[in-house]
Amino acid sequence: KSPANCRQIFHRARAALERAPARFTPEPQQQRQLLLSFLAASQAGDMAALTRMLAHDAISWSDGGGKAPANLKPVQGQEAVARFWAFWLGQSHALHFTLGDVNGEPAILAWEGERLGALISPVMSAAGIQEIYALLNPEKLAYIQKQLAQR
Repeated sequence: KSPANCRQIFHRARAALERAPARFTPEPQQQRQLLLSFLAASQAGDMAALTRMLAHDAISWSDGGGKAPANLKPVQGQEAVARFWAFWLGQSHALHFTLGDVNGEPAILAWEGERLGALISPVMSAAGIQEIYALLNPEKLAYIQKQLAQR
């Protein structure tokens, strides 16, 4: 690459980093309370509460690994993410939910009987919940369930 091209790449990367919201890690108890509030608001379909918890440019990702139904594209924007989770968690009557620590961070575990059916992991920023990752791939979930059982 030419020096001019490298300078332009560097300029764009710096601008992207400056626009990115700063990640921040609240206290573990505060994270757990936010997760419980998120779960309760989603299950109740409380769009006002969900919207307040989400950052303006929130995004939701899901990974089915081709083995479970998942969104092919991320859901973007505060309103769209709130609607998505209100629908998904509001319709999940066959699941029961617990909180657990996965990779050192609190996460929502969705159980289908004794089997882990989904893992919901949010990323916090100073503006609220910035990103939500939903793991739906049954092979990955089986591995995580095995790891959780060994604790």
